[in-house]
This record gives sequence, C-alpha cells and structure tokens, in this order.
Amino acid sequence: MNESAPREVLHSSPKQEICGDDVVLMKSPDRTLEEILNLAAVHFKVPREKLGPDDDFFKTLGIDSLQTLDLLTKLENHFHIELPDYELQGVSDFRTLANRIRARL
Repeated sequence: MNESAPREVLHSSPKQEICGDDVVLMKSPDRTLEEILNLAAVHFKVPREKLGPDDDFFKTLGIDSLQTLDLLTKLENHFHIELPDYELQGVSDFRTLANRIRARL
C-alpha cells in the first residue's frame, strides 16, 4: 500500500468498517444486547427467554452485587473492554448495560 496516499474509510456493510489495511467489526446495539442476555443466561443457568432487555438483572437473575461483579468481569473479557465503576453506578437493566458497553467498543 502506498503510505503517502490518503486513507479513506469504506463502509462495506453495517457491521464492518475498512480503514486502509485494517478491518474493524462493528457490533450493532441489538447484537450487543443479545450477546449480554445470552452470556447472562448461560452464566447463571437460566432460560434465555426469561431475560428481557429492560429487566432488572438483580431481580430477574436473583443475584447480589458480588455475582454482578462476576458477570461484569465476564462481559469485559468477552467484549475486550474495561468498564469503570463510575459508569456502572445505578445500572441495573440489560439495555443500559449494553449502552455502556457499546460506548466502550
């Protein structure tokens, strides 16, 4: 590739962005939310259909704050991000959690 040539961004699909030689996969908000719901269902051994986007995960999963930290660690590893504590204060539903994760992707 000619290094002096300008690097243009080409959008080849809604989930993929090509910038020069680099390809970055972009997750849609719905996809991120589905991955969170699926991971939570598997991690806490509950049927996926029992979890909804606006459900309070403390109540729906019957978990405490320590178990929530365990889930958050799993999500950070899955999405390859770090979620600072201050961004998670007051977050108790899956949709808001997905939005916070999306902001870090």
